[in-house]
Amino acid sequence: MSYQILSRKYRPQTFAEVVGQGHVTRTLSNAIASNRLAQAYLFSGPRGVGKTTTARIIAKALNCMAFPAPTPTPCGACDSCRDVTAGASMDVLEIDGASNTGVDNIRDLREQVKYVPLQSRYKVYIIDEVHMLSNAAFNALLKTLEEPPPHLLFIFATTEAQKILPTILSRCQHFHFKRVGRLEMIAQINQIAAKEGITIGERALSLVAKASEGSGRDALSLVDQVVAYGGAEVREEDVVAILGVVDREGFATLTRAIRDKDAAGAIAAVRALLDHGHDVKLLCADLVEYVRRGVDMMDCVLPTRNARNGYLFTSTGSLHIRNAVYARDARPLDERCGCAVCRRYSRAYLRHLFNAGEISAAILATHHNLYFYLDLMRRIRTAIREGTLDELANQVKMGEAAE
Repeated sequence: MSYQILSRKYRPQTFAEVVGQGHVTRTLSNAIASNRLAQAYLFSGPRGVGKTTTARIIAKALNCMAFPAPTPTPCGACDSCRDVTAGASMDVLEIDGASNTGVDNIRDLREQVKYVPLQSRYKVYIIDEVHMLSNAAFNALLKTLEEPPPHLLFIFATTEAQKILPTILSRCQHFHFKRVGRLEMIAQINQIAAKEGITIGERALSLVAKASEGSGRDALSLVDQVVAYGGAEVREEDVVAILGVVDREGFATLTRAIRDKDAAGAIAAVRALLDHGHDVKLLCADLVEYVRRGVDMMDCVLPTRNARNGYLFTSTGSLHIRNAVYARDARPLDERCGCAVCRRYSRAYLRHLFNAGEISAAILATHHNLYFYLDLMRRIRTAIREGTLDELANQVKMGEAAE
């Protein structure tokens, strides 16, 4: 195939290009510059965050022929650098730990490491998914790790560091790779999209960054997929269609129904989302984030509109706490609510805070509104799980009628 996927085409080739792992790249750069490299490194962290990529950069830094000694900034143009990039170097060996798990494989490796490099300064062994090695294989590697030949460097990569034997861990310098932050991910995708002539909207970028879960490789794979689906102009609708997530309109319909105390409408909205195949747990998690972030909330529950302006939700409907009728009202905001605001403060006190312009008033109101909203979502989720949606709708209607 002539096409090269984005995650391979834009794979970082220097420490400076690695995204979101500054604590790792800075330490390794300084170690190479000062000639203080360890004999073995363990890179752990989630998938697609740069573990194997960083291992390859180390191999290039040690063996770059454009410099008389190892350098933290390999040229990328010499024969050694090009061979490492292409995976063709005879002195940089990448081993899949999942398919070389036995002690016999490690014995063969121990025999190979004795020989000096053929073309480079160092022999570098990169063992991916090293946690898949058997205990016997790990034990066979101990002596070589502790006293390796001077021309040898081991780099282990794993997504499950807890499965590595303590005796191995104690012989390695351990670096933990973290998930790439949302803003860093968006900036990286934007930069690559500009080079490729791809236009991605802000909302579409945010959805891709969120769906990648901090994995740079997953993010670029999603961009490839979305571009194949909708072309060089990536819209939010395209990303929603590919990911199968709920769009903002679906959440807006549900939150409007909850705001208006329309139990039948809320249940119908949830049922419509379930009919589209959305997972209940993911649906609830996305809805909570939608509420928390205040994305197009249609005057629902967040401080940007309701709480800040004094509109609060109760089991009998919304009320405006600034109203003079609450000046001497010693009742709690909502006697049926279990939040800290309703347990501690009266309506009269909250009205006093709002009228005095205290910032704590909006904070307390936001706390109550979020508690009320999420409690209602919990009840809906339980009803979905137990198959009692209709009963919940009837209970809500009876509660309204009783008031």
